[in-house]
Formats: sequence, C-alpha cells, structure tokens
Amino acid sequence: SLQIFEDESHPNMHMQAKSKEGLSLFSILSNTRTVLGKYLLKQWFFRPTLDLAVLDERRRTIECFLQPDNLDISGQFTTCLKHIKNIPKIIENMNGRLNIKDWQSLLQ
Repeated sequence: SLQIFEDESHPNMHMQAKSKEGLSLFSILSNTRTVLGKYLLKQWFFRPTLDLAVLDERRRTIECFLQPDNLDISGQFTTCLKHIKNIPKIIENMNGRLNIKDWQSLLQ
C-alpha cells in the first residue's frame, strides 16, 4: 500500500491514549505549524484536487516561500502562525467582534 497515513499504537494496550502518526507519506511531508494547517493538509491527502489551476496555485505559493530571497520572511511568518489558535475564526471576526483572547493570540 502507499502508506499515506499510518497510525502507530501505544505499546501499552491497556491505555486508551490516542495513537500517533507513524512513518507515512503524510508524516514525512507534514511540516505544518498549526492544528488547522495539519487538518487542511490531511484533507488534501484524503481528497486530492484534480483542478489544475488549484494545483498550480499551490505549487507557485510553495515556490515563492522557498525562494532564497523569501526564506527569512517565510521563517518569521511560520513563527507567527504557530501562536495563532484559530486563524479562520479570527479572520471571520475581524469586523470588530474579536474578544481579548483573539487579540492576544494575534499580538504574540
């Protein structure tokens, strides 16, 4: 099989702990900084797009972030992103209804 996803069980079978991602294509390619980023990447693996325009846009975005002139900004961007809990919620609420926790996560 392709082993796109592989759960690794905890050695203690009596524990009801969550399994973790084992060695798989997803675990190798997943370098996300947020929970929602990991969720989005997983959705892309479960339901890959056939739309060439979407694929090309993703490719160009990755290419932009990996250009030597952009590496410093990319690093700063990812550092900032990992402190923000729920980006879609914050963007949705930016019309003046943000609560103090949302503002704090943006300022960190």
